[in-house]
Amino acid sequence: MTLLGAFHGGQTTFTKFYRGKFTTRSNVQETGNYYGLPSKDINGKVIPTVAKDAIMDDYWQISKTSTRSGIHLTAGDYGKMGTAITKYESTQAHNKTLSLIQSIVGSGPNVIHSISTYFTEGKADPSKTNTLAVAVAQFLDQVNTDADVITAREKGAPPPQPSPTAPQPSPTPPVALPKINGSVGRWDKGAVNKPADVSTVQRLLQIAAQKLNDRSLDPKGIDGKIARVAANSHTVSAIRAFQTGSALEVTGLIKPEDETWTKLLAAAGETTP
Repeated sequence: MTLLGAFHGGQTTFTKFYRGKFTTRSNVQETGNYYGLPSKDINGKVIPTVAKDAIMDDYWQISKTSTRSGIHLTAGDYGKMGTAITKYESTQAHNKTLSLIQSIVGSGPNVIHSISTYFTEGKADPSKTNTLAVAVAQFLDQVNTDADVITAREKGAPPPQPSPTAPQPSPTPPVALPKINGSVGRWDKGAVNKPADVSTVQRLLQIAAQKLNDRSLDPKGIDGKIARVAANSHTVSAIRAFQTGSALEVTGLIKPEDETWTKLLAAAGETTP
């Protein structure tokens, strides 16, 4: 439902998958309406199927003449929509956030289904929950932005073009790279360890651990804290492991703009080495 809300909220005209294809039309909710079949009232009188503009509620297809929900009828439709969205974001938009999500939940054809089964089938890793939550929110925001283009592709129409007279959007400003304002790591090495800086380093280490498939880089959560005793800190251990794997001096400390920081940004995909 969250995917549907994000996607349809980005469409200029509400267009849904209905009986296997994108359309702006649906049927008035009555028994049998999904298949375009006439229904009958309690006296046996035929109620003709009536077409109307599609709306979000049509995914439920609740019958007005019974208490049964027909949501199972449209489950296949929004499943196909999820697959279409995943395919576009993967093959056309080359969405890096999607790649991060799939590195955690698996690379199935419908990323929303993969996320659901990741949690419902007991596969979830609590240490990755924060990273996954942020990535899913970013992914849905991009789906909202791409909704009209995806809709046009699925309908076989050219993507919508801006009106010649309409003001052109301003160029997208460059995305600011993550930064830290003070050193992070071992207290006994003089680290400042501001909570915001620690959280930034922990997030980047978590992403690097997933991208490089190296569990030793995982700080085991993002809490903005560093244990006073270095041997008790998962974050310090992760920093040391990263420095070892990157052929750097192993200090257990990261400073703004030093080589460890630069290489960590590159490993997390935030910049080029």
